[in-house]
Amino acid sequence: MTDSFSRRDLIAHTLPAMALGAAVLSGVDALAQDKPASAAAPESAVMKMLAAAQKDGVYSLPKLPYEYAALEPHIDAQTMELHHSKHHAAYVTNLNKAIDSLAKLRDEPEIDAAKLSALSRDISFNAGGHILHTVFFGTMTDQTKPGGGGGGDGDGGVHGAINSQYGSLDKFKTHFTKVAAGVKGSGWAIAWYEPVADKILITESGDQDLRMIPGGMPILLIDVWEHAYYLKHQNKRADYISAWWNVVRWSEVDNLYRNVKSMTRRM
Repeated sequence: MTDSFSRRDLIAHTLPAMALGAAVLSGVDALAQDKPASAAAPESAVMKMLAAAQKDGVYSLPKLPYEYAALEPHIDAQTMELHHSKHHAAYVTNLNKAIDSLAKLRDEPEIDAAKLSALSRDISFNAGGHILHTVFFGTMTDQTKPGGGGGGDGDGGVHGAINSQYGSLDKFKTHFTKVAAGVKGSGWAIAWYEPVADKILITESGDQDLRMIPGGMPILLIDVWEHAYYLKHQNKRADYISAWWNVVRWSEVDNLYRNVKSMTRRM
C-alpha cells in the first residue's frame, strides 16, 4: 500500500479511545515477538489476536482460538462461521480498501473534501468493526474442552475491580445486560477499562460509531447486531444476551484487564 497510513498512524488518529496507541501497541508487538508485555501481566489471547489482526502493514483477519461449533449450544456454528468469515472479513477488506483509496486521493492535485469525508467515515466504521470483533471473539470460550465454560464467577483482578465498583458480578451483569438490550437497532455494549480513575465503565454504541472513553480499552463487549444472533434467536435479543453470558471466558477477560491496566497505567 504505497504512501498509506501505517498501522500506528491509523490507530493513533482514528482509535485513540481504545488505547491502542504507543503503549498498547508495544504490548501487541511484544506478544507478536513472543515477548511478555509485562512481567506482572499474564498472556492474553486477545492481545495475540490483535497482533495477528495485521500483517506487514495490511489489516488481516485473525484466526479464532476455537472452531465455529465450539460455542454450541449457546451460539450456533453457522452464525459463528458467517459472523467471522463473512462479516468480520468484510470489515478487514473494506478497511484496507479505504486506506488504499485515501492514499490515491492524497496523490491527486487537489483533495476532494467530500471523498475525504466519506473515506474517513469508512475507515472509522471498518476499523471499529475489525477491532471490536477481534476483542469480542477473543473473549469467548470453547465449550468443547474441559473447564471451557466461562460463565462462572471465578476470581482474579477483574472480578475484584467489578465487585469493588459494582457491588457484585451479578449487579455488573444486570447493568451490562440492560445496556446491551437497550441498544437501538445495531450496535454494541462495551465494558471499558478507564485508566485515569482506574475504573471499569459500561457504554453502548450505535452501529460501530463508538461513544468513546479517551484512553480506555474494551475488556468485555457483546455484538448486538442482528447478524450475531438472528439465525438462532430471530428477534429475541434478550435470549441471545442470556446465552452469551455462558460463553464469556472470564479468565481471558481477566488476562486482558491485567494487560491493559499494566500498559495504560504506564502511559
